[in-house]
Amino acid sequence: MVNDFAARVLARLNKDEFEKVASKRIRDIFGEPCASSIMYHLGDPSVFKDPSLFETKIQAMFGIGADLILTKILDDVEKPKKHAKPTKKKEAP
Repeated sequence: MVNDFAARVLARLNKDEFEKVASKRIRDIFGEPCASSIMYHLGDPSVFKDPSLFETKIQAMFGIGADLILTKILDDVEKPKKHAKPTKKKEAP
């Protein structure tokens, strides 16, 4: 079981940001057709704006498999942001 999922998410993201991260990760894990079906069966779109409700619904749907999904979402939330490296300009000959 993922410890303090909702608290860890809300410490770093607002609800709109969570919606983007969670829906993207669901699509990444399952692919578009399955992700759309999962999102439909989770119910009201507000599920993706409430990390606590999202966690509850995902656990009800996937049982122990929910931990994998929640962990992957936390990886996205908690990983440090990668900064773009400056590009080198080519010098004219």
